[in-house]
Amino acid sequence: MSVIDHPHTTIRSTNWWATSPHRRLAKVAGEPVWSPYSTVHARQVGESHTACGLRAIEWCMFFDRRFTPTQVDACKDCIQVIWFDPRDAD
Repeated sequence: MSVIDHPHTTIRSTNWWATSPHRRLAKVAGEPVWSPYSTVHARQVGESHTACGLRAIEWCMFFDRRFTPTQVDACKDCIQVIWFDPRDAD
């Protein structure tokens, strides 16, 4: 486990990638790049379901970006599964 931004928040695994049922071409530094469109979920390589349990076998995985809780469109349920506050375990 590794600590992320908040000193009391721990990530269960670092192998979570952004995945989404939809994608769009966005401009990044003037270049077109495929980006998630709609809610961004977390999924591990080789898994058919997201962290929150949705079947995502046909969804796009974005290997150029990790799933992070700071994304505006990040799935709240995926965040709850992946990140936890150890103080809540008492």
